[in-house]
Amino acid sequence: MSLAKADMQLAESTRRMVIYTVFALVMIAALSWMFIWRVVGVPIKTLEAGTERLARGELGYQITVHSRDEVGDLAFSFNSMSVQLRDANEQIVAWAKTLEDRVAQKSQELQRAHDHALRFEKMASIGKMAAVVAHEINNPLSGILTYAKLLRKWVERGEAAGDKRAETAQCLELIAGESRRCGDLVKNLLMFSRTSAVNIQPSALNGVIERALRLVQHQLELANIHLQLELAANLPLALCDAPQIEQVMLALIQNAIDAMPKGGNLWLSTRMSGERPEIEIDVRDDGMGIPQQILPQIFEPFLTTKESGHGVGLGLAISRSIIEQHNGRIDVHSEVGKGTRFSLALPVATAVDGAGRREVLVVR
Repeated sequence: MSLAKADMQLAESTRRMVIYTVFALVMIAALSWMFIWRVVGVPIKTLEAGTERLARGELGYQITVHSRDEVGDLAFSFNSMSVQLRDANEQIVAWAKTLEDRVAQKSQELQRAHDHALRFEKMASIGKMAAVVAHEINNPLSGILTYAKLLRKWVERGEAAGDKRAETAQCLELIAGESRRCGDLVKNLLMFSRTSAVNIQPSALNGVIERALRLVQHQLELANIHLQLELAANLPLALCDAPQIEQVMLALIQNAIDAMPKGGNLWLSTRMSGERPEIEIDVRDDGMGIPQQILPQIFEPFLTTKESGHGVGLGLAISRSIIEQHNGRIDVHSEVGKGTRFSLALPVATAVDGAGRREVLVVR
């Protein structure tokens, strides 16, 4: 009996079974992929997008939770973390604002304290200068009084227009000169004592130093201190507040005078820096010097090596503050028994020409 027909039917059935099995497997795989994408993939993509927005700074961003499974719990945790980050950021911003306000307040208080200390030191300097100026004015006033009495005597005797005409003119010239000297001293003291806002502008440093020296000239003579002045010619203008730099110079000169109670030499020099667009000033003496253990703290407030009643230790601290406000530098070198040298540097004033180039401003 032939089984060919049965074999063909069996083969066809096997082929159909294979096709149906493959089709069923493909359908199951597709349905499984769609289910996994819908249940896992989409929420993960949503979490990824939320994480990116959170990283861009959208603190507090919330993801919609569609399920109560593990992925839903993960989304709920993400939402909770986002809210906590937003709250923490708001607290940090609030604290930063508070800290900024406190820093600004303390900065204003420090500035007021600095201004008060500056005025205090300036008034102390004015007191010293006033005593010096009073003593200085006494000499020309005595000369004026003497020559005035002499001229009165000649006038009463009728000799002023006669034999003593030339001497009368000479006496009047001396009286005028001494009067001008008194006026210059008082004017310099008033200029130094005048309170004004910080006004940084191009200034001639040599003129500032000469004005400071006129206030202490007589004090240098009384202390038997020989002044060696080496001011460079044709210096460019410095960018500074002239009255404040004058105060710094007076503080340094006064310290040099106090360091030479038995007399000595004081060198003042100016020069153009060879490395930077700066003007350098040296104030050097051959006095007692500063001990090495004190030298690193010499610019600290209320540190002084002077006797009680001769200073409160603010002069150098304020001087450094003034120089730093001018974007300058101040250094000190000292040896006990050999003297001290203070070196200052101030920026040079420049201007932009028509071609856009910077040029140094010089004294005309």
